[in-house]
Amino acid sequence: MKHNIKNIGIFVGEDLLGDGILKIPFILCLKEQFPKANITWITGKNKSVFSSALSPLVENKIDTVIDTIPIGQTWGEIFCPPPLQQKFDLLIDTQRNIRETLALRKIPHHYFYSQTWRYFFSDFKPSKDIKKYFHLTDNLINIVRIITKKNIEKTYSIEIPKALLDKVKNLLPNDKPLIGLSPGAGQPFKVWPLENFISVAKEVLKYNRYPVFILGPAENNLYAPLKKAVPDALFPLQEHPDFFKLPMHTIALSRNFEKSVANDSGTGHLLAAGGKPIISLFGKTAPQKVHPYTKKINYIKSPTGKMIDISVNEVINALKLKT
Repeated sequence: MKHNIKNIGIFVGEDLLGDGILKIPFILCLKEQFPKANITWITGKNKSVFSSALSPLVENKIDTVIDTIPIGQTWGEIFCPPPLQQKFDLLIDTQRNIRETLALRKIPHHYFYSQTWRYFFSDFKPSKDIKKYFHLTDNLINIVRIITKKNIEKTYSIEIPKALLDKVKNLLPNDKPLIGLSPGAGQPFKVWPLENFISVAKEVLKYNRYPVFILGPAENNLYAPLKKAVPDALFPLQEHPDFFKLPMHTIALSRNFEKSVANDSGTGHLLAAGGKPIISLFGKTAPQKVHPYTKKINYIKSPTGKMIDISVNEVINALKLKT
């Protein structure tokens, strides 16, 4: 690449918690290939989790976050001034929407990457032998492969400060293995019935393990019924409220779990980021595209697309609990 890349702009549609976790390996990969570049993260909808909840996880990786830039909402934007005046050496479009691409392309840049219209507007195009991926994270890392023309096969993991790992470990019991359970999700159609999680928790207790419920702020209302149904379960986020402050606390917690069970949710991605095995439950969403980015995953897809039709026994069998 002849031009010296000092400023990189990356446009994404939006960043929710789960999306953000899936994008971190791409950010780490890009920063590794362009270690001296200043990276600006641009969202078209909503505020980015990288300007709030996940900001500590991309510290020194993303330099600037620009939230909620209206790009590609109307065809008239093509004839308007660019949505940003800042010039980028490399501008990356992660979307494939023609209106967004044309509007984004007006931002001053030296190189432009976009898959829209089979890379018609892009200065970078894939070689014929480049591998195609279905998963969101793999597709994003493929952007770096295409731009750098390098065969990048490295696995990128999220780093958690040792002090935090030690703090969390000291707050958990160590007399029995721990099984993480995450019954929440951002959308109702992604939620496995609560009574099923209760059944799994009771089975976990039979095998001399602690069920550990991970309940975020949106699931606080589940604390009382779960505590009543499974009084011997652990609720670390409720017992230590400061854990609500940063999602990395949940990742640190998961490092202590033997295994976890979670819905297709942001919390599920956080648990998987800890590197321990996870059973991920899916209804009508395609798991091949958005499952937690880990090799230690066993995802269970509902045969009907409805979460209620995933059986309790199938989840228990997947846990492979042994005394």
